[in-house]
Amino acid sequence: MEKVSIILPVYNAEEFLGEAIQSLLDQTFRDFELLIYNDGSIDQSDSVIKSFQDARIKYFSFESNTGLIHVLNTGLKQASGRYILRMDADDICEKDRIAKQVEFMDNHPEVGACGTQLKIVGTDQIIARPCLDNELRWWIFKSSPLAHPSVILRRSIITEHQLEFNTKAYVAEDFDLWWRMAFYTKLANLPDALLNYRLHPGQESSTKTEVQTNNHRKSLVEFMNVLGLDSGLYSPEFVVKMLNRDLELYPQNLYKSYNFFKALENSDSAIKFFTREDIKSKSIEIIGYQMNNLVCFDSLSLKLFFDKSFRKIMRFNHIHPIIWGLKSILNWKTR
Repeated sequence: MEKVSIILPVYNAEEFLGEAIQSLLDQTFRDFELLIYNDGSIDQSDSVIKSFQDARIKYFSFESNTGLIHVLNTGLKQASGRYILRMDADDICEKDRIAKQVEFMDNHPEVGACGTQLKIVGTDQIIARPCLDNELRWWIFKSSPLAHPSVILRRSIITEHQLEFNTKAYVAEDFDLWWRMAFYTKLANLPDALLNYRLHPGQESSTKTEVQTNNHRKSLVEFMNVLGLDSGLYSPEFVVKMLNRDLELYPQNLYKSYNFFKALENSDSAIKFFTREDIKSKSIEIIGYQMNNLVCFDSLSLKLFFDKSFRKIMRFNHIHPIIWGLKSILNWKTR
């Protein structure tokens, strides 16, 4: 049995497919099966695939187009390796990609999904994401924590928890799976750019931008609801702005941000996902920034002054509670 199963979906990908397959066959790590799924292509993809003679290739061809999510879930079921690696038909792997990801997964059994940084084909541009699990969990509020075609997965996590790509999250199915996996395992990214990522008008994420945006938001709302958050009160847009430090720093936004973190601290599901220490640490960071840059004071800032936990955050950020309280009283009374 091979150690790694590679899932490579193909749909009308003749232009770049040969280069993608060759980059996998040229890997320094050799112990893998390459599962290629031709999903009803009407171009010359079939001929390109058949031009490769390598015993590691297992070729499956569908008569009609069944859709990417169906192909991916078929691959998850048919994969036999300890690890499942993803690859798209228009990208190029660095020769040591699989070797580095397998070594990392072998050395970090607590990690169930590991991506890499991306380099845009034909440029020196790098698309970077955080590497550490605790950073990636907060990143979920902002964007997908892992670049899908760069990912390697621990198959035992998939099978043990009966996980698969969600058909309701079309074009955002990767993001949806990553946050669900994160309830059972840790996430990671390697610091190296091991995948050369191709941007072109024909790729699915380019042709279905609106669908992707809508389905990503729906999945994010579900994630927030699972955490025990009221997504009506704390919209995804508000949370992203808060974490990116893009909110207008008025007392009402400070008050809302503070209550957001209190809601997380009071949720068993959120504590399981983040840990209580991580929630407190992020609260001190974000609330502390807002405190230090607040543009005015009013009755809400005075209300926060009387909150014991809020005053603890003040002290962590070297803000004197008495001065805060006086500013709030004076500004409130002059309004």
